[in-house]
Amino acid sequence: MNADILKKLQLKELQILKEVIKVCNELGIQYFAAYGTALGAVRHKGFIPWDDDIDLGMKREDFDRFIREAPALLPPHLFVQYRDTDPDYNILHAKVRDTSTAFLEPGWEHNRGNQGIFIDIFPWDYHPKNAIRSLIFGLRKRYYQNIISTKKSVSYHWKQSGIKNKLRALLVPLVNLFYSDRQKAARKMDNMLRSLKPSSIICDQEFRKLHYPAEWFEGTISVPFEDISINIPTGCHEYLSKRYGDYMKYPPIEDQAPRHFGGIVDTEKSYTYYVSAKNEQQHDS
Repeated sequence: MNADILKKLQLKELQILKEVIKVCNELGIQYFAAYGTALGAVRHKGFIPWDDDIDLGMKREDFDRFIREAPALLPPHLFVQYRDTDPDYNILHAKVRDTSTAFLEPGWEHNRGNQGIFIDIFPWDYHPKNAIRSLIFGLRKRYYQNIISTKKSVSYHWKQSGIKNKLRALLVPLVNLFYSDRQKAARKMDNMLRSLKPSSIICDQEFRKLHYPAEWFEGTISVPFEDISINIPTGCHEYLSKRYGDYMKYPPIEDQAPRHFGGIVDTEKSYTYYVSAKNEQQHDS
């Protein structure tokens, strides 16, 4: 992705973020910058220069309320993508997409859902304190995650690089047999996570990797982010230190590159333009 496209992408994501923050403030929903967005806010007072996405976190109760109430308050061109609003979307976190744009990642031809430019919103859940329960929950979550992330098409995974995708391609028929509806697995996983009682430990989607003291996320503070302000957890220094180590140190130059891009980014044409063109091409052939 060249610098011009990346800048246009970041500006469009910032526009989406502004609307999401406005709705969160209106609803009294506590959100916070997470992952690279939190790092960018602290280290760069905005985007990490090579970052191509925005990540927000919410505790589960705020996340559920955002999914229910935000669609009625956001501008019409912004779409809250979750399994309740898009039957072809099985990911466990939500995205807010600009339907007038396109962000077509590799394999987009197999995706029938909304594919506009987006920001990510992740639910954060409490973590079992007991070591045995933690292990069991971690294994169950990994099981459901693997089912949900397995596409229904053998060819999709086979064309992707890496041994993991080749193995997934071989497992597609078996997964389709028991979970032809991937949303069934997503619902089971969400219900499992919602069953966790409040504790002193909280975790993000990477349940088996990292968990954090819940007190780090009890409140937020506002910091500069580009031309606006964004909330970060009150324990952001501790959070970033645990996740990234010396987070103020830049990574090697070879790692300073966008992580998600590999397809088509268009801030002026809708993804539907490309989907229609692809369908016409297939029809003509």
